Amino acid sequence: MIKVLHNPTSGSYNQLKQFILSRDFAWYWHSVSSFDCEKSGYVNIPFYAHTFLQKPECDEGLYSSPKSQLVNTASNVFQEILKHNKVSYNYFLRMGVNCVEPLPQRVKSVPHKDHMFDHSNILIYLNDSDGDTFVEGEKSKFKEDKAILFQGEHYHMTPSKKRRMVMVATFV
Repeated sequence: MIKVLHNPTSGSYNQLKQFILSRDFAWYWHSVSSFDCEKSGYVNIPFYAHTFLQKPECDEGLYSSPKSQLVNTASNVFQEILKHNKVSYNYFLRMGVNCVEPLPQRVKSVPHKDHMFDHSNILIYLNDSDGDTFVEGEKSKFKEDKAILFQGEHYHMTPSKKRRMVMVATFV
């Protein structure tokens, strides 16, 4: 189930968002979007990302690790939104920003879960684009500054004209 959260668009959120959308923000290329198996009707699309907090499955020590000087800023923004919506959480597992370029033909990304254990996802649409999100068959329409909360397998459509830029965090 997708729950739409109220994003209070605080000063810290707007400041981080403007920096992410600026030409000074560092993006890193990933040739595939998921390490899950290929599934018929879906494409393992390439994308750009900036990892604030790397998920525990990526390190041999099996713990999350900061990968950006912006990790505290991003954490504060996610916490503001979760607290504003009275969503309880213990700690973050992963935080980052993803950017998908439009493709000549719109396709579905590979369905996946961010972790192989129970967790929640918060996703914030950062720009005016498209590239709707689908969770367990339910659709969330892309809208700038919209924040959603969900659990379970999810995927998205590639955008048609503008880059699809989202902030995402997972937590327990």
